[in-house]
Amino acid sequence: MLGSSLLVNFLNYIFNVFVVRLLGPINYGVFAALISLLTILSVPSSALTTAATKFTASYKGEGDLGKIKTLFLILFRCLLVAGVITFVIITVFSSQIAKFLNINDLTPVIIIGLAFLIIFPQTAATGVLQGMQSFTFLSLNSIFSAVVKLIAGLGLVYLGFSVNGALMGFILALLLPFLASVFILKNYFSDGQSHINWKSFLKYAPVAGLSLLGLTFLITNDIILVKHYFNTFDAGIYSSLSLVGRVILFVSSPISVVMFPLIAERYSSKKSYYRYLFYSISLVTLASLSVTIFYFLFPEFSVNFFFGKKFLEAVPYLGFFGIFITLYSVCNILVSFFLSVHKTKVAIFLIAAALLQWLLISLFHSNFWEVIGASVTTLALLTITLLLYLLLDDDFRSRSRLSTREND
Repeated sequence: MLGSSLLVNFLNYIFNVFVVRLLGPINYGVFAALISLLTILSVPSSALTTAATKFTASYKGEGDLGKIKTLFLILFRCLLVAGVITFVIITVFSSQIAKFLNINDLTPVIIIGLAFLIIFPQTAATGVLQGMQSFTFLSLNSIFSAVVKLIAGLGLVYLGFSVNGALMGFILALLLPFLASVFILKNYFSDGQSHINWKSFLKYAPVAGLSLLGLTFLITNDIILVKHYFNTFDAGIYSSLSLVGRVILFVSSPISVVMFPLIAERYSSKKSYYRYLFYSISLVTLASLSVTIFYFLFPEFSVNFFFGKKFLEAVPYLGFFGIFITLYSVCNILVSFFLSVHKTKVAIFLIAAALLQWLLISLFHSNFWEVIGASVTTLALLTITLLLYLLLDDDFRSRSRLSTREND
């Protein structure tokens, strides 16, 4: 799973690199802002994916496939309706969205709305497959998605469809793997359905959603606000800076995907999970710091390698942006852990941090240094807070002692 995730992230990165080169700073700024908006509006589906993963892992631990089947079918139907509603809302308010992001054409905004017809129902399939630890299929499907986006997206851009072509490639990369997931799950369950305690699920999902909303804002606030406050060229430069910086996240994020269901299952069966968490944090920190140090040492090479000389204005900021993403990666793995063991109060810290970052950037945005400084300050405070919350947690300390006894 880790290897395939790295390959997928690499392919996605190649897609973005060529899109940047083909679109140029101004059009890429539009593309990046719309993808950031899509990421924020997808938070409810991400929250339900997380909830579906956790509860599926728990049901798997109990050996009750009937509950998993019920969970999938009901979530799928509800989220399909939610996707249609979201598409209608985005279409109705497309002019207002375009105006806020300084976009002259409504078409790319409407295309983003189309994505939710797929993203929301796909949530049910992805969550169940992750909870069942069907990592082989998920890996192959993710690679398939990345290849479709690379071929279709770049092909449409090359043919002259510009931002709209890149976004349509994105849509196709969602649609085809979604159909494959539904086909697999359609023949997955042979057992009948079982009753589910929906009260417990619905209690968990909204709080998990707030946590993921906070995480999403922390990685997209800067791009959206730069697109709003800066001119179109500078917004494109910052978006390219963000893309290079996110190599760190691409390297570290697969670790949390694998860690989450493993710890959720062990937590449900009252086993120690300490080593999984320790190894995950260590790997994420090591990978993130390695890339950040490279950015400090070779910033011009990094920017020129990915995007060419048109984007060299991003060079002075790259290393410090790497610090921001490194801190975010550590927070991401910690939040994933907290959600896997039902510590949902972490949402309070994340929402507070997201609001702080938005406020700081809104007040201080005369240059990129101020924007990045606001993000680094916010993430540093959040990292310290989450680590203290972890170390003071009674259950974590008791499981740590259990792990020590198991090793002895």
